[in-house]
Amino acid sequence: MKKISTLLLFFFLISCSQNKPVIEVIYTINEFNTEDNRINVTLDITNKTSKDISSLWSLHWNQISAKLDKGSLPNNLKYEYVGGQSYNILSFGEDYTLNKGESISFDLKQKGVVRRKSDFPMGGFVVINDEIIDVKFINLWENAKDVEDLNIPTANDRFNNNYSSKLLDKSQLDLIVPTPNKIELLDGEIDLKNKYSIDVDESLNLSFDLIESLMSGVVDVVSNENKIDIKVSFLDTLEKESYILNIENDVISISASDRSGALYGIQSLKQIFLVSQLENTPIKNIKINDSPKFSYRGMLLDISRNFYGPKKIKQILDYMSFFKINYLDFRLTDDEGWRLEIPGLEELTEVGSKRGFTKDESDNLIPIYGSGPYTDSTGSGYLSRSEFVDILSYANDRNITVIPQISYPSHIRSAIISMNVRYQKYMKLGDKEEAEKYWLTDPDDQSEYYSAQGFDDNIACICRESAFTFYEKVIDEIYLMYKEAGVKMKKFGVGADELPYGAWRKSPLCDEFMKEKSITGDYNALYQYQQRRIYDKLSSYGLTMTGWDDILLKLTEKNQSETQIKNFFEGDDILLFVWKNDWGGGRQDMIYKYANLGYKTIMSNSSAFYFDMVDDKDFDNIGLSWSGYANYKDMWTVDVFDIFNDSYGVKKNNISIDYINKSDKLNPNNRDNIIGVQSQIWSETIVSEDILDYMFMPNIIVFSQKAWSEDDSWMKISDKELKDQTLEMEWNKFTNNIGQRVLPMIDNIFGGLSYDLPKPGGVVINDSLYANTVFPGLKIKYTLDGSVPNSNSNNYISPFKINEDDIVHLRLFDNTGRGGNDIKVNN
Repeated sequence: MKKISTLLLFFFLISCSQNKPVIEVIYTINEFNTEDNRINVTLDITNKTSKDISSLWSLHWNQISAKLDKGSLPNNLKYEYVGGQSYNILSFGEDYTLNKGESISFDLKQKGVVRRKSDFPMGGFVVINDEIIDVKFINLWENAKDVEDLNIPTANDRFNNNYSSKLLDKSQLDLIVPTPNKIELLDGEIDLKNKYSIDVDESLNLSFDLIESLMSGVVDVVSNENKIDIKVSFLDTLEKESYILNIENDVISISASDRSGALYGIQSLKQIFLVSQLENTPIKNIKINDSPKFSYRGMLLDISRNFYGPKKIKQILDYMSFFKINYLDFRLTDDEGWRLEIPGLEELTEVGSKRGFTKDESDNLIPIYGSGPYTDSTGSGYLSRSEFVDILSYANDRNITVIPQISYPSHIRSAIISMNVRYQKYMKLGDKEEAEKYWLTDPDDQSEYYSAQGFDDNIACICRESAFTFYEKVIDEIYLMYKEAGVKMKKFGVGADELPYGAWRKSPLCDEFMKEKSITGDYNALYQYQQRRIYDKLSSYGLTMTGWDDILLKLTEKNQSETQIKNFFEGDDILLFVWKNDWGGGRQDMIYKYANLGYKTIMSNSSAFYFDMVDDKDFDNIGLSWSGYANYKDMWTVDVFDIFNDSYGVKKNNISIDYINKSDKLNPNNRDNIIGVQSQIWSETIVSEDILDYMFMPNIIVFSQKAWSEDDSWMKISDKELKDQTLEMEWNKFTNNIGQRVLPMIDNIFGGLSYDLPKPGGVVINDSLYANTVFPGLKIKYTLDGSVPNSNSNNYISPFKINEDDIVHLRLFDNTGRGGNDIKVNN
């Protein structure tokens, strides 16, 4: 999703404090060669410090999209692309002195293309004689040759994409999102009061304190009053998580058969109260009968690539519960960071939770994803044991089940490095037994592999017993944290995605281990042996083992693009997250294959439910696009049980009838094996909380509709023309719900968020300016003098005449006066 202009500092000027002397690097893209996937650049380096640089020095930076072509380097320059995505080191020989005030300049070629501002160099610093000097990057690109080949969408393009967006009267909008199953409007209405007394059936176990906190800032809630305004009752005929909400004159009643249903009834009532409060309208008498479409409605939050603390995590949990999301798949560890304190394994947080400049990673991990030279960025940090216990309790109160995801044996480099440090520490003390107790490495392993993120050292040696001992220890300690929180641990995530082909194949330990255990066949058999041990460990605690569907894929050179299934967990208690679903990639039917084999599955669809996938080719975007370009509509149009029923997605991605016919379909008898959907927020490019807000909201609103509400009517229409017309009509209503009603709520609850404000669309027709937005109801402001619109600029209401020499800029604003990125309209 796109970022607002206030975030441009993170990618346009990556710098330290203005008062601190820096090395300035002007990074200029001279030419885009998208056909050959290359760019030509110039580096202008200026010493703005008070020191002369006369000895050997090196420039360090992170860059996701491109690395230097060594063949383009001038003499006496050495380039190193350090293991792992995006860490670059350019070392300067003796000829490259840089005295204070002086500059040097040279041209380079890079493999890969900068397609958006989050692809620029960031986290830069210079190292000279162990001294660190901050780098300020200034990134220039707009005048590059062939920049038009990037196909950056224009205001006209956006206007056409939003062609179905029409502002609706609020009487046509829904009161609640996600939309309830059944709403019946009754005669009569009442005024919103400032204070409500509430009585809750004790059997529902819904505390007054929680209700009071949920309603805080909306209405005051009191208990033990003679007159009861809100009655929450037990009704055993309702299904789990379901509720009935009645408002009739001065009587408000909520019925549910369990705590979760009662909680969701309160959340829906809160939305009704907010509509009345924010729109200054009475509350209509109403009857709502509501239940979820899926029992599993999840979101993955990755705090390993970049870290966010308890306060932010709790705010996200609040919004998740508000939109009836009931699972947090908590990615606590990855190659780039270990984010949870594990008693007895202090090195995991002393070393593995920090990123910064390092010579040998004995103190912290290498800088990645713009974390820079110091350990005070979002690249560093962890949750203490007590903080995690508190988060478990907080989530449980809001009917959110937390699944701890500790990837093993892949994506575990942070632990490997940490346990290497532990090994060295105890070896120096002469304690070989303790040194090897949790060691994850075979030092004689000559296996060759390359992970999806560019690592060749991020896979644990599963043939070393100490590796299993390590993972057992982590499971045991996390189980104790749940126990202390008073929360039943139900599921444990092993991750295990993107295991690269080639791991363990040249490990002497593995050769010996396979002989000792009589493991015959290839390394798939070895991996299955390890997976079974992990499964048995989790089963001993009564836990469901969750993991990416990679755990059932045959290990081949296709890696995560493989489609061959190893059906060896048949009948076991596992839950598969099926994720790699890029359009036309041959894997969109994988979830149906698993479901037809009897496996319980979750659709995690990377081409629709990955919030970090950018929505288009706009240069102001932040995020990635390896699974295509996924906008809000791409998420809303997904048909979970028939992916090719999505006529919008099929047309947008040019999917052929032949491709569809060759794909596996879901057997109707196995429909119940798809138990839910999950969205994902991966944090590679999330270097601030503002960017996290952007990825999260309003994505989570759209996703909640997919997870909770019944399918829209367009999905059931066979006539193509009528289907497309109905799709656009229903999409317009939903986006009006978001723009006019839901986003203003977000501004007023849980502290608010810096959510995405997409660029408007605009076009000039017959000398008149027309403008629109994907979310009707948000304010489009304009200027005619070429300046960037601000909160005081004129609002666009309807088409109007402009002059030929007017320079039109448009910008979207929320109700608080916060604006998104602006866009110029070609006149």
